[in-house]
Amino acid sequence: MRDEYKEEGLEFKKNLYAKMLKEQEFTVIRVLKKYSKKETKEKYIKSVDDEVLSFVYKVANGESTGSITVGFVDEGMAAQIERLTGIKINCNRILLTADAVRHIIKRHGENGQADHTMSDYKDIARICYVLSNYDSIDYTGEDSYSTLTKDGKRAPHIVISKKVDGFYYVIETVSDGKKNQNRVVTAFKKDNI
Repeated sequence: MRDEYKEEGLEFKKNLYAKMLKEQEFTVIRVLKKYSKKETKEKYIKSVDDEVLSFVYKVANGESTGSITVGFVDEGMAAQIERLTGIKINCNRILLTADAVRHIIKRHGENGQADHTMSDYKDIARICYVLSNYDSIDYTGEDSYSTLTKDGKRAPHIVISKKVDGFYYVIETVSDGKKNQNRVVTAFKKDNI
């Protein structure tokens, strides 16, 4: 449950991410039985959403400030989110906002401050595939500073991951508010460890 993640500090976050990666290795073994690595990578490469790609380019060029729907929370995802965070959501849309795109480009783009894993905008436009075909979901241990739940608490962040020649991670804010919207915070990739 969410309260077990309230411990603060860099060491805690490192341990949490190490735990998540270890759990994903097990999840990936199960998934790979269903799809080969080659099939998964081919599906990923073909999964560029042209509408999302156009939105990303518009944001990068300063032409857009809105948002775009990149997925929906199905019953299975909603049940996992409730188990992890205690928040019950129903039929939420998953939005990619212009602010999230700018963050992804600033932190993970061609001149990214953290890395360059999202320098190809097509990888950002593959986010719909990752959200629809994820391997695992976990609570990050962090909460949003800008989004509140309906009871006035800070909304939790979850991490959704997909194994594709390394891992693709999407950090998302979970909301049980009236608008039925989860929001992408960031997305990035990591090589196999």
